[in-house]
Formats: sequence, structure tokens, C-alpha cells
Amino acid sequence: MSAGVRPTTTPGLHHRGTSWWNQLWRPFWALPAALIVASAALGLTLPYLDTGDLPYVFSGGADSARTVLSSIIGGMISLTGLVFSITMVVLQQASSQFTPRILRQFLEARVVQVTLGVFTGTFVYGLTVLRTVQSANDGNDVTFVPQVSVTVAMVFVLVSVALFIAFIAYIMRSVQVSQVITDLTRATRDVVLRFEESADAPPRTAWSAPGGARADELLNGDRQGYVVAIRADDLARLAATHGVVVELELAIGQHVAPGARLGRVWHLPGDGGGDGADLDGTDLAGLRDAVRLEDDRLLTNDPMFGLRQLVDIAERALSPGVNDPTTAVQVVDFAETVLRAAGSLADPAPVLVDDDGHPRVVYRPWTFERMLALAVDEISRYGGSSPRVQRSLHDLLTSIEPAVRTEHAVLVRRWIRELEAHNAPEDVDEDEDADA
Repeated sequence: MSAGVRPTTTPGLHHRGTSWWNQLWRPFWALPAALIVASAALGLTLPYLDTGDLPYVFSGGADSARTVLSSIIGGMISLTGLVFSITMVVLQQASSQFTPRILRQFLEARVVQVTLGVFTGTFVYGLTVLRTVQSANDGNDVTFVPQVSVTVAMVFVLVSVALFIAFIAYIMRSVQVSQVITDLTRATRDVVLRFEESADAPPRTAWSAPGGARADELLNGDRQGYVVAIRADDLARLAATHGVVVELELAIGQHVAPGARLGRVWHLPGDGGGDGADLDGTDLAGLRDAVRLEDDRLLTNDPMFGLRQLVDIAERALSPGVNDPTTAVQVVDFAETVLRAAGSLADPAPVLVDDDGHPRVVYRPWTFERMLALAVDEISRYGGSSPRVQRSLHDLLTSIEPAVRTEHAVLVRRWIRELEAHNAPEDVDEDEDADA
């Protein structure tokens, strides 16, 4: 019987936030579609339960009910078009002013999805209720006015008005660069802090194949996309069963082309645990499927992606067409929050072992060194002619140097020397105008 797999708290390895339920509601259209279906179902069933003669409900006749419902239908479809137009303008502005990679965060905002869903749902509800209004003047045997249903339609309008106000407030907030930077920083820091490991975490030492080990290539197949999560539990379970080590040559956020090599499966000499049997096609397919690919990178398990978006905003601000070093300095200021969080933790362990101490999964985690290089290198190059940007980067490094772990402080000091070597002393030293 194979050994159990020692658990890890690395969220990317646990496939955090990618359950089938979250997958179901991730598309932009999912929640609006659900609200539309619910509204249609309510509009189809509520008139049949409408008993009438209730207090505080619509008390008009059939003609009045038709007028009210027709007004609601016409107004809601116009308002839905307005909201859709505003959304498109904001998406275009965010893409051109900040970075195209923040569009997913905007589209995933529940206030946008709920607003569109309720508006279109109110329209559909009004249509379904309107068809049930009957009048003797129309040749019907009886007159039927769904008073409760019409009242509910009016309540829907009030809810829609409240949502429209909330939507406008969200739009005004979301186009402010300071708010975009703040939201990205908070989300990225939260992802970083989820990597804090417990006392029984796997060893941090790197792994290398012993002499005499035999390796089989693990190929990607026909898929392509970015690595958004690695189900290490599935990988480790298969590896422990067969007594092998799965070495992945990729990191979360890396792009994988069709047919590319994902890694290698090492068959160890001697007793590596497990049954020692070779992996068949089904096993190899299971290993491939444990590496989840999507068309876009996700911040859920990839703090490097959050920092990438912050750096993109700074680089666009420093481009000749924009020339906004203040925004770049603001990005550097907020990047300190992310780097402090990452620097307070040890780098995620690259090896997952089983209960018997056998290595089972090896992968490339994000490291503080990579995050620091991403935050400093490109901004320092694009902002090479701006003393404010260089001074801000220098202040960032000198601020976090005493706050990070000893092994990370060595890297910070290396970057401080790099900045000082490529800039005049007055460009990196603080002066009385540094905060102007």
C-alpha cells in the first residue's frame, strides 16, 4: 500500500478556488443568465398563484396593468443598453489607461453582473407577466389582473434603481488609478499570505535525481494555455502508488504550448516505495490533467501575476505618450506592501514528500527573488530618466531591507547596490522635494 501524502498549504498546489462550483459561476454571463432564468420562472408561475384582493398591492384594472408593465419593459431595456454601453466604455478606458490584464477583475465584479442580470431579468419578468393580463374588452370571457405580479414588477423597478446607483458608484470608483492599484495590491498580498506554511510543511531543499534513475517525458498533448493551478495531491498520489517522482519544469503562470514538455517522471533505483510498476497511458493522462491550463493567467494562485499587473500600470504611466511618473511612484509605494508580505515568509517548498519522506512532486514555486526582480528591474529601466522613480525604488528597497528574512535581505542589498551603481547619488538619495 502506498504511503500517504504529507499535506501542503500551498494554495496553487491545492487547486484553491477552482472547484466545479466556482468554475460554474466564473464566466461573466453565468450570474446574469441565472437571474434571467429565475425571473422568467417567477413571471410564469406567480400569476397562477395570484389571488388578488390583498392589501398594499396594485389595484388598477387590466388597461392600467398593461400600461405599467409596458412602461417597465421599455424602460428596463433602455436602461440595460445604457449599462452595457457604460461597461464597454469603462473596459476600453481601463485597457488603454492601465493594462488589459485588469479587465477580468472588472468583469468578475458581482455588482456589474448582478446589475445586468436584474435589469434583463426585470425585462423578461415584465414580458411574461404581461401576457397573462386579460380583459373582457379583448374578447376574453373573464378579466384577470395579476395584482401581486404587477406589484412585484414595481418592486423589481425599485431594486433596479438602487442597483443602477450602486453600479454608477462602482464605475466611478473603478476608473480611479489609485483604487485600481489598491485593489490589486490587496488581492496580491492576500494570495502571498496564503502561502504561509505550517510546522509540518515539506522540506525546502531542492531535489535532484539520483544516479541510475530513469526518466520518462511528460508531454502536454494538444492543450495550450497558462498554468493556473497544479493538483499536487493527485500527482503525489499517482507518484506514491508507482514509486516515482514527478518533476514539473514549469511554474504557476507559465505558458505551455501544445506538445511541450511539462516535466519528467523519474523511476528511482532500489526501493522508492509504491508498487514499482510503470505508468500506463491512463496514469500519464492523469498526470497531465493535474496541471490545469486556461487561456488567461489567474491571480487566485499566482501572486506574480498580481505584481505583473502593477508593474504594467507603472510602465504604461512611464511611456512617452503618457509621461506620468506620479502613477509609477504610486505603484512602487504599494508594491512595498506585497514585497513586505513575501519577504516575511520563506519561499514555498519546491518538493512535496509522502509520509515516509519520499519526494513525490517537484515544481518551480514563486520566490521572493523573482518577485523582487519583477518589481524593481523593469520599472527602474522604464523610469531611468526620472529621478523621482529612481528615488522611490531606492526608498522601497531600503525600507523593506530590515523587515524581510535574512536570506531575502541579501537580495535586497544587491538591488540597492545595483541602483546606486547606475544612478547619480542625488537621484537616489532623499531630499526635501522627494515627496512633492
